[in-house]
Amino acid sequence: MLKVQLILLIYGNVKLMNFIRGAKIMGIIVSIFYGFVGLVILFFIVQYAISSGIDNSKEVKAFRSELKEIKKQLNDLGGK
Repeated sequence: MLKVQLILLIYGNVKLMNFIRGAKIMGIIVSIFYGFVGLVILFFIVQYAISSGIDNSKEVKAFRSELKEIKKQLNDLGGK
């Protein structure tokens, strides 16, 4: 009988059960939100690392200097 009364005390209290369910749902929502924020931060870190790595690579520097030479040659031809 004591067990039944305890169960009714806990599960019979609708306000308490709604509070517990609300806390669980809020915990899930907060976890999803923080996970999303973490992924966004990780995205920006990876994006910055990749873009700075591409900008500082030797091949890109050589390609840019080659493009400058081509532009210079085209400007010399266009000016004559």
